[in-house]
Amino acid sequence: MSKIVRKVHLPRELTPCVDPSQPQAKLPPLKKQGVDSTRQNPGGHDDLDHPEFDNNSRWPRRLLHVPTMISHKWQTGNTFAGIANPEYSIISYTWGRWRIRDPNSTIESLNVKGVPWNIPKVDPTKHFSANQFKQVLDLIVDHSTRISTERRALPFVWLDIACIPQWDDSTIAASEVGRQARIFRGAQNAYVWLTEANPAELDELVWESDGNNPEERARYMKFFCNLLSDPSFGSMWTLQESFIQQGGYVVTSAELGKVPSKERLVELYEIRGVADNLLHQNGHDYTGLQDVVTKFQDMWHRTGMQSPPGTSPMHILASAQHRECEYELDRVYGIMQIFGDDFRVGKARVALDGSSVGLQHKFTLEELEDELGDLILKTFPYTSQLFQHDRPAFAGKAWRVCDGTSVPTGLAMYSGTFTDGISAPNQDAFLAKADCRLSTIEDGSVKWAKFQGKVCRFDRVVQCSRSTKFVPTWTECYTYLDAGPDMSTFDATDIDEVLRYYGHDTLMVLLFGVRNHSDSLRSVGLGGLLLLAPGQKALALHKSRREWHPKMEGAGIRTWARVGVCQIEWSENRSGDGSYMSGPETDTLMGISDDWIEQEGIWG
Repeated sequence: MSKIVRKVHLPRELTPCVDPSQPQAKLPPLKKQGVDSTRQNPGGHDDLDHPEFDNNSRWPRRLLHVPTMISHKWQTGNTFAGIANPEYSIISYTWGRWRIRDPNSTIESLNVKGVPWNIPKVDPTKHFSANQFKQVLDLIVDHSTRISTERRALPFVWLDIACIPQWDDSTIAASEVGRQARIFRGAQNAYVWLTEANPAELDELVWESDGNNPEERARYMKFFCNLLSDPSFGSMWTLQESFIQQGGYVVTSAELGKVPSKERLVELYEIRGVADNLLHQNGHDYTGLQDVVTKFQDMWHRTGMQSPPGTSPMHILASAQHRECEYELDRVYGIMQIFGDDFRVGKARVALDGSSVGLQHKFTLEELEDELGDLILKTFPYTSQLFQHDRPAFAGKAWRVCDGTSVPTGLAMYSGTFTDGISAPNQDAFLAKADCRLSTIEDGSVKWAKFQGKVCRFDRVVQCSRSTKFVPTWTECYTYLDAGPDMSTFDATDIDEVLRYYGHDTLMVLLFGVRNHSDSLRSVGLGGLLLLAPGQKALALHKSRREWHPKMEGAGIRTWARVGVCQIEWSENRSGDGSYMSGPETDTLMGISDDWIEQEGIWG
């Protein structure tokens, strides 16, 4: 008898991560534009490039030479301070929320020479002092030198405030924001500065967290919650940086001013490993400890760091909603580079031509989110849809990540089996190219999505997977539903209920692609986007979404509505004559029968 698994994944319940025993810090509201007087440039000058600088190179425009604290500009031959092609380190930290805005403040800033802008000042009573900042830079240089081949001196560090102009209207700054991925991947070493983490707890977590006693493991979880309360785990920019450079070293404030006592600093890889060990080892009894377990699970989910290397960047994009940033538009600028070097939107895209004219346009957050979503949609058509809306999407915007979105582990891992038409790491015979083509289109003043591809009734796909003529070794059917009207009655194992709820004749599957690997065992995986065909049911779903307005009704009545994502996988052995199963049911589950019809349409 074959093994059959069918599961409906309902939207994740969104609950605030709040510890009632702790006072909640009040953060300043996000600024829509940079109006801080400390960021203004009265003369209108910019940090002009060397004539030969290549904006598409991996080299930063500047590097900080820590021993002299001089910021050096790029020169011909990738030379900085007279050294060609120097290795450099990068530091990921957070500081914008503690910036001192009073231009007359007597607080010292980091003493950086060679830059035409004012180095921002940070409130030392709330975050860190200029002296502590210098100490951590010295530690980075010392550690980088000690672990380098032949212990070569590595005196250069890429530091944002010393290497990116700190003026709001700088074309160079806008361009460098769009080169973060290149700069971070080009670094020899990466460091993450945790300003509030307890080094003793971190040390115990990494080196001694093997206990099987439930109370002991709960204690480690409490340590982990303390660690995750550090501001760096709540910053938008550090989320992007940790994804680009996943193997960074962790520095805590207690280590400042001295060489680390360990052979090496703690790595982010180790932190991830400890968390995975605490959460996923079987056989541990947490009876009576559910509160700390739940808190830890929720805090770890919100960091975005639990996604293993090589899985979907959509997971990171969805996790960004839990991160803080100083400026509203940084909700896009601070995360866009996780998708690749060429992902530049808004002012970062405009700055490519070297002109400041386009920077005069005041981009809105919605414009940037649409532009980034459009770029993801066209570049990664399959991966772009591997998420769930945990609360109703914005009207017309269900095709992209909105706040209240998550990426279940199954979707994050499954993205690695499709190439999206581009080269993928560890590509092998199990990878399949996405068949559908996705783009965006303006309709009724709203940017909707557009598809071209094969569509089939979902009930037909489900029927084929259950047919007595289709007898695989095992079958797994997973349906991930977006939040919609009342879903309290859904049974998480009953796909028939999904069909009844949305309608047998209106719920369709847009084929993403089919992964087909044949050897002694054939393994097939079908991925698809669940859509309601245009009509009254789809219109009702559109109307249930956030910020719906009557002017959208004309587009809504002829527009498909996203419902969620589905996956069907099955496996079979060769028969006695060496053949595999065949027939209408098998053909449908492989996306090649007449049940699949080429269509195109607008959706959201």
